[in-house]
Amino acid sequence: MSWPFESWQQIAIRRFHLQPSEFWAMPLRDWLALLDGVKPRGCDRQSLDDLMALYPDKGGTDDPDK
Repeated sequence: MSWPFESWQQIAIRRFHLQPSEFWAMPLRDWLALLDGVKPRGCDRQSLDDLMALYPDKGGTDDPDK
């Protein structure tokens, strides 16, 4: 198994504002526990509405309602 340490370091620096030395000094179990609380944000209703307004359905030939 290959561990994605370079990606984790970027997360540590950009998201958690850790210094590289702080990241490398952190025990792996602590880092994994920290990551366990990081979940991707879902799309809320306003974001969905904005996205649908930006990219409306065109009603192409594959549209079953047409």
